[in-house]
Amino acid sequence: MIHVIGVITTLTDKSVTVKTTDNKSVAVVLADTTTYEKNKTAAARSDLKVGDRVVIHAMKMSGALQAHTVEFSEVTH
Repeated sequence: MIHVIGVITTLTDKSVTVKTTDNKSVAVVLADTTTYEKNKTAAARSDLKVGDRVVIHAMKMSGALQAHTVEFSEVTH
């Protein structure tokens, strides 16, 4: 399992790009089987927003990272 930790910079129906804690951009594919948790509660893909802090548990599939679980919370300033 690969962990991608950071803030969402780009979001589409099929993928998310995360600016990681070490300042890299990592693209992760969102599959139909991906599960979502917001603040430890079940959530939906539609709840994700650019700027949310995420921890994505992903696996390498066909040369790309595919999300198994996306845990996220809103960044508070």
